[in-house]
Order: sequence, then structure tokens, then C-alpha cells
Amino acid sequence: MLEKASTDDVAALQAYTIRSLDQQGSTKLDVEQYKMQNVKDSPIESRQRHLDVMCFPTLFPSGQFGEFHPRDIHLSASEYAKSRLLNKDSRFRKDPQYVFFLLWQQEMRQISAGIYNVLKTTSKGKVPVREFLSRVSNSDESVEANLSTIFQSVRGTKQYWFHKSSELKCMLREYGSPTLFITFSCAEYNSTHIDRYLRKVNDHPPSYPISKLCIEDPVSVSRKFSANFHHLFYTVLLKGSVLGVVLHFFWKKEYQARGAPHYHVLLWIQDAPVIGKSDPKDVLAWIQERITCKIPDAALNPELHALVTKYQMHKCTNHCKRRQKLKSGFITKCRFSFPRDVTEHAVLNPVEECLKSRKKIYLLPRAAQECRVNDYNPLLLLLWQANMDIQFTAESSLTLAHYVTGYVTKQRKVTCRKCGKRSIQTAVSTASCGPLVFGAYVPESVASTKQATCYLVTTSPRNQ
Repeated sequence: MLEKASTDDVAALQAYTIRSLDQQGSTKLDVEQYKMQNVKDSPIESRQRHLDVMCFPTLFPSGQFGEFHPRDIHLSASEYAKSRLLNKDSRFRKDPQYVFFLLWQQEMRQISAGIYNVLKTTSKGKVPVREFLSRVSNSDESVEANLSTIFQSVRGTKQYWFHKSSELKCMLREYGSPTLFITFSCAEYNSTHIDRYLRKVNDHPPSYPISKLCIEDPVSVSRKFSANFHHLFYTVLLKGSVLGVVLHFFWKKEYQARGAPHYHVLLWIQDAPVIGKSDPKDVLAWIQERITCKIPDAALNPELHALVTKYQMHKCTNHCKRRQKLKSGFITKCRFSFPRDVTEHAVLNPVEECLKSRKKIYLLPRAAQECRVNDYNPLLLLLWQANMDIQFTAESSLTLAHYVTGYVTKQRKVTCRKCGKRSIQTAVSTASCGPLVFGAYVPESVASTKQATCYLVTTSPRNQ
């Protein structure tokens, strides 16, 4: 099916999900790099029972032991996917195409279930398929409104995050503004925990570089990162109460463009002050007990000094730079407000003005050499051993709380391609036949095998 590419074509294959770190990115189009021949043969039916065995002969050389292979103990589709990705045999989790195949199957099952529920549950009770198809052909508005619920169970879609956003807004109405907003990032190439785990589950010599291990086995990287976060969160933050007694929480796992995971966490702390209700001096004192931007003395605390200078120093890139138009012309500003103002004392700023100008609602005491230090908690930084950000968000108007809620529950980009009557009719008529190809939904931002694995083997965003 594939022609042999020329030397120029293989200079750097940009469309590969995973590529070596020392490869230079290609500027060519995918169609210029991948020259597929015209295969004149009947395609494999997407609802084929043994589709995994037929599509991946290198993973199933004997043609057996696929999802529907007879077993003494029945495995659900989710259990089978986890058994493959978490297996001691690393062939399955190291094949990015197979990981995305499992994700595709999961999403097709979720969409099929959504279509079935739309057919079964309406204001008039059960609706026959023929009548429903007639409504679709006539562009019935009630039907189009119900179709949005099809994607509610598909993680990452707009409808899925609308439901999660509604849950978080209910928490705001019930409990008020969250006290702290924390972000924990991943330093996979420098993490000794991830390094030991990857070498334990993969048969490689000690000289094998950690960078290649992370690229070849992103599933294990994502798993170990989640395990580290859960241990820190439940042991240190909840049981240890290092920031105060946590009454309620919400966390969400996200992925950057390069595939690195990070967690966003909202915490409601018992007896915490609130801007607009509590005395400003009490608010600033509470913040400074838990949050700092100081660079520690290298002689007194060398480990913390090394962590702050390595992970907490912000460097502006194209990701954070934004051009702003003024009367005199254009200026470039950092969207994270770096470098930050140098102050001798902590200061509270008006919330609404800060949101309009994208500034922090408070300023910590900061020297000139600390203007690019990201706020952190010393104990959490020592335990986490990677970049973190912590912000105080408790204010009475809930303006900042709603902004943070929208940021935490933002959905991934989705392309609705050719969502016409014919594709909907085909999907509805085959909704009870198992996995199907629903041409209206094309995910764009599942950019890495780590993120696909997250959707397959981890839990949804957690709130309590």
C-alpha cells in the first residue's frame, strides 16, 4: 500500500504521532510525505467482529486472542482495552496506531449508545426508526436539539464538558468561590520516579536515554504521572492538610500540545478568608503563609533553590506572547503577566479591573531578580519535583470563580465535517448494530498517545 519514500521525504515525518527528539520538523505536507497507492479492493467492514485481529497482524500473528476470542472469564470492551495497554507485553501500548484504534472503538460505542438513547427517550416516548429518519429528513428542530446529547458521554466533546461545567457551577452556587487554583505540570525527562518505572516495565539497558523511553512508551509515562499526582493529592493535600482542611475539590487532567500531561485542581479550604468579606490584612496574611515567589538562599536550602531556578522561572515564548494594539502602535505582552511588578509589600487589586487587564488580583512581595518566578508552595514543590502554579481565587463576587471554571472545563476542538441528512440517517439506522462510523464527529486535539490512553484507562475529572 505504501511506496518507498525518497531521502527528502523521510527527512522528518511530521505526521508521526511520536518521533525522535533529535529529528527536525518537516515543513512538507502529509500528502507529500506519505505516498499511498490506490488499492482497488473491497474495504473491511468497520463492524467486523474480529476487526482488531485483521487490522493488526503484527500484534496478533496467530490470528487469535483478539477482543472477541473465547475466554473462560468474559472481558468487557473497557476491561479488554486496559488489559492490552497495561499488559507486561509492551507491544500493544507501544503501537500508537493500536492505541488510537482502541480509542476509536470506545468513542464509536459511546456514540452508538447515545443514538440508541435518543431513539428510545423522547418527549413522546419511544420513536420508531422510520419516524425518526423522517424527522431528520424534514429538519425537525426538536430532533436536531436531541442529537447534541449523542456526544454527552464522549470525553472531550463540547457536550461532555458542558455537563461537567454545569456540575462545577453547581458547586460554586453551593459552596462559593474556590479558595485555591493549582496546576501541577510534568517533568518526565527529569523525573527519577518515571525513569525507574520505565526501566522496570521495559527491557532496555541502563544506558538507554530517558528521552527515548518516554517517546517509545508514553502509556507508562501517563500512568506513572497520574499515580504520582494521586499520591500527592490524597496523601498530602487531603489527609495531610498542608494548605488547610480541604472541604471540596475538583481536578482535571489535560495535555499540552507536545503531549505532556498536567493537572488543574480547585480546592475549597475550611475557614479561608474571602476577598470582599474578610479583612484585607487577614487575606494577605493567609496567602503569604501558603504562597511565595521568593528565590531561596542556595546555602541555606540548596535543593529548593535548585527547584525554583530550574522549574519556576518563566521564560516567554510564542505560546504566551500576545500583541496588543495601542495608540502609539503594537506592543507584545505576556498573557501570564510576566515580568511581574516589583513590590516591597503584598497588595490586593480590584478583581474586575484585574480580569479586564489580565492581571493578578494580588501581588506578593517580590525583588527585581524574582520578577519571573512563578508562585509556588515550598513543601509542595519539594515533594512534586516539577513546575507548579498556585493562585488564591476566593472572592465574593464570583467573577474570578466563573472565569476559572470556564478555563478548567474548556472543551477540545472538534470538527463537524459534512454533518448532513444522509450521514445522520446512516448512523441512526445502524445504531443498534454495535460500533459504527459516524461521519459528523472528527476529534482534532487528541494529539498524543498519552491523551488517548488517558481517555481509555483513567477516570473522568473528579469532584467531591
